[in-house]
Amino acid sequence: MKNVREAVEVHCSGKRPVAFRRVQRKTYMIERILRVWMVQTAWWADEVQHTYYEVVVKGGVYLLCCRNRAGNVWQLLGVQD
Repeated sequence: MKNVREAVEVHCSGKRPVAFRRVQRKTYMIERILRVWMVQTAWWADEVQHTYYEVVVKGGVYLLCCRNRAGNVWQLLGVQD
């Protein structure tokens, strides 16, 4: 998986991501979610919680998206063609 770090706009249905848009690029529709996992850090201070989604999008590109629940910030972290 190629490492990428860029902000993305994510559209959700409930709490599930269904599509995302890369900066100045097209919108990618999510076909399925392969894995979901959470990482929680700094429990003794201000907690930071990230939820990671490994997803398949139309066109067969695999992406790993990260959501920071505290700030509702989404990032694209990796791409696999």
